[in-house]
Amino acid sequence: MQAGAGSGAWHNTSCCIACCRVTAVNEDSIDLELKDATKQSLPFGTCIWAAGVGMHPLVAGLKEKLPAELQTSRRGLLVDEHLRVVGSQGTIYCLGDAAVTGATPQTALPPTAQVARQEGEYLAALFSKNKLALVEPSSDGSEEEEAADADLVPLPKRAKPFRYFHLGSLAYLGSHRGVMDLPFKTPFLKTLRGYLGAQTWRFLETYMQDRTAVMEPEAPPAPTLPAEGPTAARKTRVVVLGSGWGAVSFIKNLDPAAFGEGGGYELVLVSPRNYMLFTPLLPSAVGGVVSENSIVESIRTLMQGKGTYYEARASDIDPEKRVLTCKKEFCEVCAARKSQGGSLASHDHSEEEHTFQLSYDILLCSVGAVNATFGIKGVQDHCFFLKSMEDAQQLRRHISKALEHAALPDVTPENRRKLLSFVVVGGGPTGVEVAAELYDLVKEDVARKFPSIAEDVGITLIDGMDSLLNSYHTEIQSYAGETFRHNGIHLRLGTRVTEVREGEVLVEHKDGGRDSVPFGTCVWATGIAMHPLVALLKERLPADVQTSRRGLLVDQHLRVRGSQGTIYCLGDAAVTGDSPATALPPTAQVARQEGQYLAALLSKQRLALVEPAAAGEAATGAQAAGEGGELVPLPRATKPFGYMHLGSLAYLGDSKGAMDLPIKTPFLKTLRGYLGAQAWRTLETLLQVSPRTRWLVAHDWVRASVFGRNLSDI
Repeated sequence: MQAGAGSGAWHNTSCCIACCRVTAVNEDSIDLELKDATKQSLPFGTCIWAAGVGMHPLVAGLKEKLPAELQTSRRGLLVDEHLRVVGSQGTIYCLGDAAVTGATPQTALPPTAQVARQEGEYLAALFSKNKLALVEPSSDGSEEEEAADADLVPLPKRAKPFRYFHLGSLAYLGSHRGVMDLPFKTPFLKTLRGYLGAQTWRFLETYMQDRTAVMEPEAPPAPTLPAEGPTAARKTRVVVLGSGWGAVSFIKNLDPAAFGEGGGYELVLVSPRNYMLFTPLLPSAVGGVVSENSIVESIRTLMQGKGTYYEARASDIDPEKRVLTCKKEFCEVCAARKSQGGSLASHDHSEEEHTFQLSYDILLCSVGAVNATFGIKGVQDHCFFLKSMEDAQQLRRHISKALEHAALPDVTPENRRKLLSFVVVGGGPTGVEVAAELYDLVKEDVARKFPSIAEDVGITLIDGMDSLLNSYHTEIQSYAGETFRHNGIHLRLGTRVTEVREGEVLVEHKDGGRDSVPFGTCVWATGIAMHPLVALLKERLPADVQTSRRGLLVDQHLRVRGSQGTIYCLGDAAVTGDSPATALPPTAQVARQEGQYLAALLSKQRLALVEPAAAGEAATGAQAAGEGGELVPLPRATKPFGYMHLGSLAYLGDSKGAMDLPIKTPFLKTLRGYLGAQAWRTLETLLQVSPRTRWLVAHDWVRASVFGRNLSDI
């Protein structure tokens, strides 16, 4: 099927092959046998198997332990009219897909969510209205046969059997069309189709959620500028590496007239991550306050109408030829499913890495930084980091598993305390907010949902400085320490980590003393180190101008020194001063302002590559390129980048926060306590990159305060 016309038309090819049987699934094709016995092969790139349900291994194991003459179904466990497993003497009930409610497939209820929901409601009412109890069989040997036939958990004779009431069936068919099969006998009311069917489906799927709002799917993005071809060749190609704060700030503040279809630039963004992550709220995602999906925005949505996006990783940069080498790994999801079988999952993906090259006129390097371990042994093996979405998801799942493990009945008190010992290394904003979110999690949700283990939870924060939030105002440093001590968070300040082992952190105090801190979970939030791509680029630039060990030294216009004006750098990868004392801190606020500056610079100035003179010409390359040998010269009147500090925020737990404001008046310089927490929450919501994420984050604050945090491991 084809929709639209011309070069920008959208093509959708689909086919339906009915009345056929799949005989084999190969690496890239499916073998089919049609109704007339003819065979056909159907090629695919992605195959989704949704052919039905099979018996769960646990159900199969239980079925083998029950009388074979009673359990004759091959789909699940046969149950009686009260959903009791036949042959279990009334001690086992079964519901959902594992239960078979009829003796034959024709009389059995279908394995649907609607059936399972009504079965759950029935059993809830049955157990609520009747006081069911175990009746031990008689010890008299003469009554053994009678005891074997009797129910160990008898039901009252008045107990009503389960009755299923079909409420209808729904299906979404795409293109804003749907169908609904209603339980009415009147012909014109029996079905609902088309647009009304789709809207009914959407309404009911939202209404049937449990305390969850379902968003409408976004409209597909409009076509973007071509990355190749005659149109691109006439423009200055600007390639952006990364999808973090600096890159997204640059994209959002571009002038559409300069980067649109009729502009002088062609924009290409390359990043292995196809979303922008709001990193300041990662601790809140770990604590289950905000959903991970609420703090991400699609890069393709942000790039809409401005340029082209490639999901790939830049593995090499040649600054002389101005060429990037990019790599795209095979689908990580398929690779991760190797243990689940299937031809795609078992395929060797090592040869599936796709490599391509991309030339640029101007390169914006915004790849960020990586976690710094300072060469301390055991950090990579035993600690959790918090720099990516995957880090937050992994840590949140681990915390959920630790809580559930500690709540098991046979766990000893000593092991329980160790499981629930949380150690955070790092007293900066990330480490402080992780500890604060853990405290709130324990106080507000663990105490209510895990009352038997809440008292065993311990939180310890380790930092080499003498105070928390060392870059903040001294009043905030003192207030943060007082708040943590009041909340029972154990502070180990002025303490250096020397090694991390399984279950313990080895530390050294300022006085030379050494000891260890036991943990069940250790979060490492101590700082950042140079990104491997930045280190590679740094080696290819003049060593006498690239002297920083933290990142790439840039000039006052954020141009990388020694790159002849073709490479700009922003965010954590950029070092803006000649010494650590004058360099700007690697924060989201700095990266955001750098992105805004470069967006204004390129939008206002028509920058273009000036090729060096040919070998046969008298002029030297430096003369042809412009003053200072720049291949992309800047006008002399170009203003340098100037950073304006707008303040610092931190959440301290227990509805308390702190805000360091750039105001000279003493009583207005800091904001603490409840007002500080509300200011932090408000600003973290307003600073989201899109209206969609602002709405979702605001919704999450309300949801968490009303219904509590998400303690599940998904």
